[in-house]
Amino acid sequence: MFLSATISQASLATAIGLSAAGIWAGTKPPNPESDKIPATGDSMRLFVVIQQKYGNLLYLSLGAAALHHASLILTYPNIPASLLQYACVNGLNTSFVTWSRDTAIPLAFILVGASLRLLSYGALGNNFTFGLSEPDGLNTTSIYRYIQHPSYTGALAMVVGVLGLWGRLDGLLSCFIPPTLFLALRRLQPAFLSLAFAIAVTVVSKRVKDEEQLLHGIFGSKWEAWHSRTARFIPFIF
Repeated sequence: MFLSATISQASLATAIGLSAAGIWAGTKPPNPESDKIPATGDSMRLFVVIQQKYGNLLYLSLGAAALHHASLILTYPNIPASLLQYACVNGLNTSFVTWSRDTAIPLAFILVGASLRLLSYGALGNNFTFGLSEPDGLNTTSIYRYIQHPSYTGALAMVVGVLGLWGRLDGLLSCFIPPTLFLALRRLQPAFLSLAFAIAVTVVSKRVKDEEQLLHGIFGSKWEAWHSRTARFIPFIF
């Protein structure tokens, strides 16, 4: 029983580490960015600048969160107070330090999302940039044979996973939020999570429109034919 519990906890901690690595790999620009903005505009240019300036800080924060989460998992059920910190008072939902739907589902979203991002990187090669730029060709093969915007599907999947895994106050955040704020923030949690996802969807939707306008202008009827026969975000569905 002890050995099986140890293996289970170790596998979960490993999955946490892999998810953090996947987020890093799936949000790090695969190619240098151009300063040139196409005539159609680029609604995500600000996010490109933020990533360039503060990306390393965000990745350090991500690594620290994943390391702390993995430490909680590996020391469960005898988690030391030095790791629990404010969670000693706030209360840590143990479903976030064991295999459960609260860990398995968000991890699946993150890993699937990161995989879609990396497949997109590989399929587009040098044409994949975070800033909107004119490609040297229209890729309608590999993953783009089935879906037009796999990288954005992947990005939204990662957002869902991150919000589910690290955005809930009864999980990792319970260790860091002072009890005087915890109850008030917990009441706002549904609104915060909904707002965060809505912002992500809005940003992606605007970027998709910019990108489709650019591709339509460059490739014309070839893009129209591909666009009409291929799902935009979910193969064979939507």
